[in-house]
Amino acid sequence: GLLDAGLRGEDGAAMSAVPSTTIEDALRTAIVATTGLAAGNVIWAQQDASRPAGAWISLAFLSLAEAGPPWLDVTEAVPPVDGAEILHTVRAQIVGSLEAQCFAGDATGAGSAVALLERVRERLRFPSVADPLVAAGVAVLDRGPVQQIGGGVLNSAVFEPRAVLVLRFSAASEVTETGTFIETVEVDGVVDAA
Repeated sequence: GLLDAGLRGEDGAAMSAVPSTTIEDALRTAIVATTGLAAGNVIWAQQDASRPAGAWISLAFLSLAEAGPPWLDVTEAVPPVDGAEILHTVRAQIVGSLEAQCFAGDATGAGSAVALLERVRERLRFPSVADPLVAAGVAVLDRGPVQQIGGGVLNSAVFEPRAVLVLRFSAASEVTETGTFIETVEVDGVVDAA
């Protein structure tokens, strides 16, 4: 995922994290739920795939940053495993911006790009949408205005209405790696102090 891609400890071992796919999935699921579009019509930008048929939304993270300094917790692993008795957990609060760009066949009315994104703005606070976001550690901070974008020409023949909405959000980030206690020391030889 975007937030935890390639995380490795000093020993090169993979570290676990609050999966960014959880955050990505929660945001995408909220867009699907609020627009009523099929899940296949809400996609992440720059995928190597054909565009969906009908109205669709492209999602992209515009920014991701830590909201303050991260902190470290050290706890005992449960259950403890030899060589991995403790957990080092780095926690941080992430703030970011998600762009939802809608491409729709209708220029006006309930099926227009503007109307679909207005549904997102209006419905994000419904418990059926907000509760799964909270469960994934995501809070929507700001629902920017829906802006109509000068449409492009599809296949050089048909005008394609477009609109964009930028959501600012906060998310909990947690990365964990295992560690061990030094329990015994073996002396291999004697060092002469002289």
